[in-house]
Amino acid sequence: MSSLNFFRRRKASTTGTGLEAPPAKRTRVEERPSESLNGERDAPVEFPEFERHTYEPDESQDILFQLLECEDASKDSYPSANPIQSASSPLIRLFGCTPTGHSICVFLTDFYPYLYFPITPTFTYDDIPAFLDALAPHISKITITTTEIIQDVVPLMYYRDAGQGGNEPARYGSFLKLQVQEPVMVGRLAKILEGADELEGVREWFGEGKLYDVTVYEWNLTAEMRVMVDTGMVGGGWVTIPGNKYRHVEQSQQRPSRCQIQVVCRAADLAPAMAHSESSADDTLATKSDTRHAEIAPLRVLCMLATNLIDEYPDSNTGNDSPKPQATRSKKRNSSNTTSAPSQPIAPHSITGFISCLTTTSHTLTASSNDTTLIFAHSTTPERIRSPSNSHSSRVLMYPTERAMLSAFQSFLNIYDPDVVTGYDVSEQIMGLMDRAERLKVPKWGYLGRLPHLKAKGSRKQIYGAGWVRAQRRMAGTSNREFKILELTGRIVLDMRQIIERDERLPTYSFAEAIQLQLQTSKEVLSTPTLTALWLESPETRRRVVDYLNRDVRLCMQLVRKSAALISYLEMARVTGLNISDTFHRGQMIRFWSQLFRYCKKIKTVIPTRTDRNEGQMTEGPLNIAPVAQYNTKDPIAVLDFRSLYPSIIIAHNLSYDTLLMADDRPQLEETDYEKGLGPIEAWFVKSHLKKGVVPAILEHFLDERRKVKKRMEETTDPTMKIVLHGRQQALKVSANAIYGFTGARESKLQCLPIAETTILYGATMLGNLIKEIEKTFTKANGFAVDCKVVYGDTDSVFVQMPNTSVQDAIKYGKQIAEKMSELWPDPIQLEFEKVYFPYILINRKRYAGLQWTRPDRPDKIDAKGIESQRRDSIPILGTLMTNVLKILFPRGKTNNRELATDCINEEERQRHITTAAEYVRWCIGRILKGEYDIGEFISTKGTETEDYQAKQIHVELVERIRKRQPWRTFQDGERIPFVYTTGGTKGHEKSQDPLYALQNGLGLDYLYYVRHQIENQLTRIFELLLPPSQVTALFTGDHTRVGAGKPEGAAKGIATFFQTPTTASCLGCRKKVPVDRAVCDDCVPLIPSIYHRLVTVLNDIQRRNVALHAISRQAQKSRAWPVLCENSDSDIFWKRAKAVRDQERAAADVLRLEADPNWLAG
Repeated sequence: MSSLNFFRRRKASTTGTGLEAPPAKRTRVEERPSESLNGERDAPVEFPEFERHTYEPDESQDILFQLLECEDASKDSYPSANPIQSASSPLIRLFGCTPTGHSICVFLTDFYPYLYFPITPTFTYDDIPAFLDALAPHISKITITTTEIIQDVVPLMYYRDAGQGGNEPARYGSFLKLQVQEPVMVGRLAKILEGADELEGVREWFGEGKLYDVTVYEWNLTAEMRVMVDTGMVGGGWVTIPGNKYRHVEQSQQRPSRCQIQVVCRAADLAPAMAHSESSADDTLATKSDTRHAEIAPLRVLCMLATNLIDEYPDSNTGNDSPKPQATRSKKRNSSNTTSAPSQPIAPHSITGFISCLTTTSHTLTASSNDTTLIFAHSTTPERIRSPSNSHSSRVLMYPTERAMLSAFQSFLNIYDPDVVTGYDVSEQIMGLMDRAERLKVPKWGYLGRLPHLKAKGSRKQIYGAGWVRAQRRMAGTSNREFKILELTGRIVLDMRQIIERDERLPTYSFAEAIQLQLQTSKEVLSTPTLTALWLESPETRRRVVDYLNRDVRLCMQLVRKSAALISYLEMARVTGLNISDTFHRGQMIRFWSQLFRYCKKIKTVIPTRTDRNEGQMTEGPLNIAPVAQYNTKDPIAVLDFRSLYPSIIIAHNLSYDTLLMADDRPQLEETDYEKGLGPIEAWFVKSHLKKGVVPAILEHFLDERRKVKKRMEETTDPTMKIVLHGRQQALKVSANAIYGFTGARESKLQCLPIAETTILYGATMLGNLIKEIEKTFTKANGFAVDCKVVYGDTDSVFVQMPNTSVQDAIKYGKQIAEKMSELWPDPIQLEFEKVYFPYILINRKRYAGLQWTRPDRPDKIDAKGIESQRRDSIPILGTLMTNVLKILFPRGKTNNRELATDCINEEERQRHITTAAEYVRWCIGRILKGEYDIGEFISTKGTETEDYQAKQIHVELVERIRKRQPWRTFQDGERIPFVYTTGGTKGHEKSQDPLYALQNGLGLDYLYYVRHQIENQLTRIFELLLPPSQVTALFTGDHTRVGAGKPEGAAKGIATFFQTPTTASCLGCRKKVPVDRAVCDDCVPLIPSIYHRLVTVLNDIQRRNVALHAISRQAQKSRAWPVLCENSDSDIFWKRAKAVRDQERAAADVLRLEADPNWLAG
């Protein structure tokens, strides 16, 4: 029954008091009182079983907690947030969780931000008052609290050695450390000091030899990063506050936070528990493999999903009387939002129908027994509802209005006080709830963080600029959707959609698609109209809705656990020293920036603030040699690559900021003490025997620490600890690989092109030399078993072809070559054997495929790079075609002509594979043109962009057509739009249409367009290596292409169809034209029994397929009794089911038509 029928049948009730149902198992449905619309207050909403009670440990006891967030609170405008208002220092807040699960808020005192300004050795303490007096007229709004002289420190840039006497090294060891009262004053003071040589009263100090440079050091470090660097704290790390070094916030004061423990202490009294007691430079790097505090606190996790309904009576007195949206249009062409005019379609009035929550303290591995789900819902009808089926500790909380439900949800969230708030697109959903609460005028809604006075904040962000993405070929497939960042002070917001968009390449990134990818299971998807209809129909259908919501929130929590996202980012924070939220809201560069400060602080080195970092850009690139295009079935190739190439080069050649040699200092050194850099900028770097560079030292630590962690992974038997250690080694790997980019990127805070270009050119030179050495050394003339030939090289890897060799020998020879070639370069540069391809296809740069072997007894998989089978912007049928063609060309097992699968394939077998692949393609193309595949096989997706295009784009034109049909629809920048090509129109952008719209309106697909523009060119790249050009052309133009598709997937639309009376039909036997009242021609009348048998057989086959597909859908909905209503358009089952229903209707119509033929009885 249509959902609109439910709307027409029902009338809204304004007197409903909620719904109740007897408990089943541990599940119960409760009526909850709330604030009514007229402002009268009922009994307060409470959740006593979830409440965290205040806890005050004895002040003589140590407090140990895991740091979740460190924030600069100096900008707070609410006095109640600061329990130490008498303190003159800026306020720093720490949020964390103790080993027993207590939440804690620590207020730090006696911390002042600062910067360094260079002075000469002649500048003494006696000069400080006069210098500050000279500076005073220029810093009237800046309060300098402390000034001291720091000696025996060196700036990071350039090599300086007092023993060599280079360029007056003694002058570089003295700095003024200027502390200011507020963090915002640091930047202001730095800007003034950068022009000190032109300030009246200050410039004279340069002439007197007291000052010599206006470079300001370490001013662009945020207050929270500064306090974490100085104290040694790291995000996700454990911190100890010693007994008698803190005090509790007085109870007489208004509680500044919702945390159970609230204390005040000095920053200097904190003792990070991750640090070692040994005195070494590595102590400051937050990557030690010591596991005394590697555990994770029992964090409270709240997983939530918000679900909308359609309000049939938006003007009724139900608490949902929100104002109608006004017509607006953004300057951005793809973010318009227009209210419907009388001549336009009417926008559905969407309301928040449900908020599904799951609470747990188990965020790893499988579901925990302490998982509890709560479903907040509202209804004005008095009908009863049954409990969710197959639920474990589930509750349904019913409210009379949407306002009441939103108010109750906020109360619950703050009472439960989660450490982590997660969900799929949870930032967007919570901000949507805030907008909805504002429309409904829910009082004081949006205070969801741990500070009662601070409202949640949201902002929009896009990782890359659209123009930059288009300009970078390697970024063409990057998801660049505009997303929202939600700030809930004191809580970690873990948005799984944003994480999956970074880590995976999916067509649409829908929740159902993410579930399919990560959990390998199909999810039922019910549309908003369907959910609304079910919710209004009966108690039984309401139970189905509740079960649906319950499954969704549990699947979402499974997604969090399976991806181990929380652990991964927590370990990244421990490795880099950042706040946990910074590791997934900010990029790679800030991670090394934090590590650099930590290491330099230990070795008494100060970091300059570069003002010219954006002026240069990289001019060099890695070496990439075009492959020898071929389909090879007799000569395996061994793939060898350099282990951690760029980090290894930086370590081996000691490339660093502080080993960069100034031209004036080079004559003071021996030629053996330095080596020349590469690239257009002339540069030299001192060797490690004179000075070990900061960057190589950090990289060595990363790589060494990763080896230790991987070893511990092998030794441990604790599955949770394995996940933690895996997240840690991944974080170390990513951090090490990102350092090279930090030195070369224009956006870097410390760009140094000589380091970056020397690194990349060393890599290119090494790859070129490697190719020459392999082809010169490993030959039969030199006693090697085969004549090796390099057929492809790219950045850090080479493909070495070994003629007429078995896979076993290729693996053995590959390892020998890697071991021998590693001797050409200094440690830690090492060439490693990775895998063998046999057989394989080389098409072009970064486009190849092969059967991968890492062990001689069996192949691993078919490995394809850059081929359409792996591209998300390709239509699914093309990916299927490519995959199956590769399976035919790369046989995995032995055949009649080969005793072993690893042996060479002879010419006869090779040609048989090629012929089989060609026949398969002909068969598939014939089926495509006949319309035998479902519409889901032809869906493409592309991301929208705000910038105008020079030419009309397929997906952009589709967006405009959708807006005309649904003016209320909005599209985010970067959102991926699915589309199909339909018949009608001559150009691609005229043919594009929304897949669901095409299905529902019976629009036929232009299958010939797909073959010509989506399939032919891609398959030709492979088959032109296998067949002569004429035979390749015949694949797409032969007799098998001279067929037509059936009718579109639906009925024709338009009033003209009512006046059209068909006059002829086709014979069901021979397809000749016959009168409309006939099913067969005269010649086929004797064949009626066989024709009937054939039609019934086809109908039975389709019915069995339809039943099987519906069975799969019923498995997803967890019930065989309920009708299938799933609309998961990201699942191929949805489209197969739609096609099966259409095919069954057509097959049944043919049978009925034959039975109605006048000659039926005669046959």
